[in-house]
Amino acid sequence: MAYHKISEVQKYRTAVAVSSQIRQFNIRYKMADILILCKYDLSDEAQALLVSAYESIEDYIRFDRIFGSTLRPHRTLKPPASDIVAKMAEASEKFDVGPMAAVAGAIAQHIGKNLGTDFVIVENGGDIYARVEEELKVRIYCGKESPFKDSVTIAVDASGGIGICTSAKQGRSLSFGCADAFCVICDDSAYADAAATAFANQVKSPADVPLIVKKALKHPLVKGVVGVASDVLCTGGRLRLLTC
Repeated sequence: MAYHKISEVQKYRTAVAVSSQIRQFNIRYKMADILILCKYDLSDEAQALLVSAYESIEDYIRFDRIFGSTLRPHRTLKPPASDIVAKMAEASEKFDVGPMAAVAGAIAQHIGKNLGTDFVIVENGGDIYARVEEELKVRIYCGKESPFKDSVTIAVDASGGIGICTSAKQGRSLSFGCADAFCVICDDSAYADAAATAFANQVKSPADVPLIVKKALKHPLVKGVVGVASDVLCTGGRLRLLTC
C-alpha cells in the first residue's frame, strides 16, 4: 500500500505520457484519488466501482474492527465479507502482512477488471493495475531525497493484466524498512501490494537490498522486483530496466 502527499501525486502524474487515442481521468472518494487511462471515458462506471469497493471495505471493518488495524494475516468472516475484502485477506496470508497492506492494489484491480475494456491502467496512490497489449513503461518514484529520484524506469509485459505496486519509507503508508522504493510485480495487484509492503519492511539498510530482492523473487507469486535504498538499486524477474 503506497499513499503519497497530494503534491507528490500531482507531480508524478504530470509525467504520464499517453497517445491522443487514450482517455485520462481521475476519480475520487474520501481518501482515494485514482488516475485511470483507457480508450473510453468510463469515469461514471469507474466512480461507481470505487464507491462500492470503498464502502464494502468500510462496512466490513465496522463488523470486524481487527481487519482494519491488524498487521498480521486475518481470516475474514463470511458473511458479510465481500469479494474485495476476501481478496485482501487472501493477499495478507500469502505475504504475512495485515490485510490493509493490500487495499490500494485490491481497489485498483477491482476497478480495472470490472471496467470491461482491453486497455486499462488504474493507478491508486502509486499502486497500479494494468492490462495493455503493448509493453508498458513505468517510472518508479523513489522520493525527492533519493539519488535516483524519479529516474528509475522499467518496461513490463502487461498483456494478461498485472499488478505493479510500491512500498517506501516516505508517504503516508506504514513501512518498517528503509527502502526508498520497493516495487513488486505480480499477476494480481492485491498480491503485489501486500508483497511490496512485506519485502520493503525487511530492508533495514541499503546493503539488504540485493538479499531482499533475491528473496522476493523466490516467492512463486512474484514476477519482478525493483529495490532501491540510498545509492543501491537492484532488479530482477519479468521486467527490463530502461533508465536509472
